[in-house]
Amino acid sequence: MDKKVKYEEVQVSELSAEFEIKKLYSIPSDVRPYIVEVATYSLNASFKHSSVPKAKKDAYLLASIAGWEDIDLIEGPANVYFAGCFVGQSYVNTRSVNDTLDLSFGRDSKVIVTRTKIKDFNKENLVGNNRKIVYSYEMLIKNNRKSAVNIDLEDQLPISQSSEIIVDQVELSKGLVNKDDGKVSWKFLIPPGESQKVIFTYTIKYPKNRNVDTESKTGQIKGEILNSNKQPHKSRRR
Repeated sequence: MDKKVKYEEVQVSELSAEFEIKKLYSIPSDVRPYIVEVATYSLNASFKHSSVPKAKKDAYLLASIAGWEDIDLIEGPANVYFAGCFVGQSYVNTRSVNDTLDLSFGRDSKVIVTRTKIKDFNKENLVGNNRKIVYSYEMLIKNNRKSAVNIDLEDQLPISQSSEIIVDQVELSKGLVNKDDGKVSWKFLIPPGESQKVIFTYTIKYPKNRNVDTESKTGQIKGEILNSNKQPHKSRRR
């Protein structure tokens, strides 16, 4: 019996495009490469900042560009300029199914982000047969720009790989938690010249006979059982 096959037709952007250069250029015959302006487009874009201070204490400026489907863009690396200055390279992904094209404009030195441990809260306690460690951080975002900035801030709660290792959130400053990967996110609109403070506190509790890497860079914490029944080795003389 023949089975009916369902299919969809997908249009993929071409690998190349032809442009008509309307402006005349005089190119010297010196076998050197020259860059000429092919076309200029004005598109609407919305800007926001993003920062993950646990990984790097910087704020990055991101642009979401609308209406990009109507121009002949080719996928590949692109030089990015902001306020007339070269800020680095980004990547144009024309195969994106999103309505907007996302580009990175690099680090914004006028938006300062810090993440520091709060010494008065970071401590270790023994509770019965368990060890309990408190971790507390203060994150501060300072907007030195003359206009307000939208910023997405991210951190992460450790993910336990054992039922005996318990992670409890204490203070997240209204951050939203993704239970699958432990990511905590905040969204702020910070007026010019003002700051935003976030307190991020959690505890890790585990049996004291375990050796636990509580500050794993992967975000996952595992523990090895320490064998406390081992007897010291004794040598015999004959």
